[in-house]
Amino acid sequence: MSNITLADWAQIVIAVATLATAIVAVIAAKQSHDSAKENRLTTEELARPRLSVFVQSTAASKQLVDLIVINSGQSSARNIKFKVEGEDLKVDYQSAGVEVLSQLRVIKKGVKLLEPGGKRTYFIISLIGRYEDLLETKTTVEVIYNGGPTSKQYAEEFPLDFASLSESGWRTEETKAAKETVSELKKISKHLHQIAQRK
Repeated sequence: MSNITLADWAQIVIAVATLATAIVAVIAAKQSHDSAKENRLTTEELARPRLSVFVQSTAASKQLVDLIVINSGQSSARNIKFKVEGEDLKVDYQSAGVEVLSQLRVIKKGVKLLEPGGKRTYFIISLIGRYEDLLETKTTVEVIYNGGPTSKQYAEEFPLDFASLSESGWRTEETKAAKETVSELKKISKHLHQIAQRK
């Protein structure tokens, strides 16, 4: 016969129940901690600045190209630094000592602050006589900045995509030839219409 009394069994049951309660409490605390961490990270992501760097035709002419820096996030980006990687693009910037993209003042000095929805525009290049060469160019701009509720540092890379300038009017020779053919066909059609009117 076992020497374990009813009182001993009662104590064992209480100990097991206490242990189970403690385990449940630990699991609940961990889940709560994980949930709070996930919520904090989600809040940070929603509240963070989001910088983008890209090329865009200017408002004045589709043959001229600006470098655009925009903050589409929900908070200000601070201490913004830039770095050119890959081919250092030759620019048409009208200033002494600025021949390539990395020499542009904003690239060298950075930007102290860019508010939510803020945009900076810098003229860099003319497409005239260079469009097809630019399609082969592999230039990337890395941007490093701080922002958000915790002033976290972010680093992102943006390839400059000149092929995205589809409205520039400076495409491949094949496309230009097709445009010229359409133009000539319109002229021929007009002349044929005039001839028909005379009869």
